[in-house]
Amino acid sequence: MPRTRIGARFGSGNVPAGAATATLPPDLLARAGDRVRIAALAFGGVWLIALILMNPLARLLQGHRIETGAWPMPGNAIAASGLMLSLAFAFLARRLQDRPVLVLNLGLGYEVVTAALFALIGNWVFNPRPGLTWAAVVVLLYPAIAPAGIRKTTAVSFIAASMGPLFYLISHLRGSAPALPAIDLIWRFIGDYVAAGLALVPATVIHRLGKEVRDARDLGSYRLGKLLGKGGMGEVYQATHRFLARPAAVKLISPAALGDRTQSEAGVAVERFKREAAAAAALSSPHTIGLYDFGVADDGTYFYVMELLQGIDLQVMVEKHGPQPPGRVIHLLRQACDSLAEAHRLGMVHRDIKPSNIYACRLGLDVDFVKLLDFGIVKMRQPETPDAQHLTTPELTVGTPAFISPEAAAGNEVDARADLYALACVGFWLLTGELVFRATNLMQLLFKHLQEAPRRPGEVLGRPLPADLETVILTCLAKAPGDRYPDAIALRTALDHCADAGAWTDEMAHAWWAAHLPA
Repeated sequence: MPRTRIGARFGSGNVPAGAATATLPPDLLARAGDRVRIAALAFGGVWLIALILMNPLARLLQGHRIETGAWPMPGNAIAASGLMLSLAFAFLARRLQDRPVLVLNLGLGYEVVTAALFALIGNWVFNPRPGLTWAAVVVLLYPAIAPAGIRKTTAVSFIAASMGPLFYLISHLRGSAPALPAIDLIWRFIGDYVAAGLALVPATVIHRLGKEVRDARDLGSYRLGKLLGKGGMGEVYQATHRFLARPAAVKLISPAALGDRTQSEAGVAVERFKREAAAAAALSSPHTIGLYDFGVADDGTYFYVMELLQGIDLQVMVEKHGPQPPGRVIHLLRQACDSLAEAHRLGMVHRDIKPSNIYACRLGLDVDFVKLLDFGIVKMRQPETPDAQHLTTPELTVGTPAFISPEAAAGNEVDARADLYALACVGFWLLTGELVFRATNLMQLLFKHLQEAPRRPGEVLGRPLPADLETVILTCLAKAPGDRYPDAIALRTALDHCADAGAWTDEMAHAWWAAHLPA
C-alpha cells in the first residue's frame, strides 16, 4: 500500500521530552500538577492521621486494646517528616503546574521516598506478623491518582516495593530484627510486589485511554485518527472533516510539548509553526502541499490542516528502489521547480529543500505527482519585524547540511538560488543514490560545500548519464550564486531542453506505481 504522508516536519524522530508521559491524553497531561498535588495531599493526610492516632488518641484510649507497641520511638519524627515532605511537594506541584512532564517525573521520586518512609517506620521495630504494608498502599494507589507512562510506572513501582526488604535488611544489620528463613521473607514482602504488579493496571488503562482519546479527539471541524508521526515538538495525525468526510492530515503543537522548553524556545517554536502555515496558505501551486485550515484549540494547542498524500518521498524512493532513470528525475525536478517558482515570486526562500521534503504521490488518476513540503524555516525576502528576525538571522546556518548551499553554509544571506543548489543536490541523489558530498563531521561537510568541486553524477554512479542533464545539475551546484540559473523558471526551461525530458512516460509511471505502490 502507498505510504501516507503529509507536509510536516518530523525533525529527527526524537520522542518529545518526558517519554513517560508520551501516551497520556493532552488534557490529562495538562492537569498533571493537580493530580500529583492531590496524591501528595492524600498521603500527607495519612501521615497526619497516623500522628493523631498514635499520640493524643492513643493516650486517650489506653487500656482499650489499642496496640501502640509497634510505633517505634522515632515514629513521630518519621511521620512528621513524611507530612512535611507531602505538603512541600504539593506546594511545588502547584508552582510547576505549567511544566507537567517535570511534575510527573518528580512525583515518581516522591512516590519512592514516601514508600521508603513507610518501610522505615514499619521495620524499625520487628513485627513477627507479616501482612500488607503501608509501602504497598503507596505503590498501589499513587499510579492510580497521578498516572505516568507504563515503563516508568513499572520501574518505580518495583523500586518502591523494594523499600520494605531494604529496610528490613538495615534493621537486621543493626540488630533489631532476626534473620528469617527465605520462605518467611517471601511471605513477609510478597504483598508489596503484588501491589507493584497491580499498579500496572491503572497505568495500562491510562495508556489505552490516551490512545483512544487521541484517536477520537476533535480539533475544529476535524476528528483526529491515527498518529502518523511525531518529532521533538509536534505530532501529525490522520484526520477527517466531521461534515464533509474529507481525509486530511493535522499537524499540532500542544502546550504539553512545550512544557520543558524555556519561554524563548517555546516562542520561537510557535512562531515557526505559524510561519509554516502562513507560507503554505499563501501558495496555490498544485505542486505545493495544500493547507485547509489553521487554528488554536481550547487547550492552547496550535494546529493546521493539510491535504493527506498517498505516495513516497524521494528519500525513501531511492533508499528502497535505487537510483532513478534520468527521464524520471527530470520529470520530478520540473514539478518541484513549479512550486519553487511561485514561492520565489512571492519573496519566499524555502531553505530546506531535501529528498524527504519532496513527495511523489498518487493524485486522482495521476501518479508521480510532486508535492513540495515543509515551509517551517522559510525566509521572506521583504523586511521582517524585529520579533521575527531571530527566526531567520543570516548568521545562523539553517537547513539540512547534506543539501545546504555554500552561501548558507558560510552563514551569508541567501536568495532563491540557494534553493536551486539544494534541488540540484536532490537531483544528484535521485540519479546516483549518493550525496553530493560525504564527510565524517559537520564542519568537514560544510567545508566541502564551500570549497570542493562536485564530481559528475555519472562518475559517482559508475556508468554514463546524459551529458546535458549532468550539465544542468552541475550548473546549479556552482559555488557562486551568480554562476547558477537565475531562478526556478530558468532551471525548469533547462530541464525541458534535456534530451531525456520526455523519456519518462505516463505508461512507465503507472507501471512503476502498479508494481511498487499499488492503489
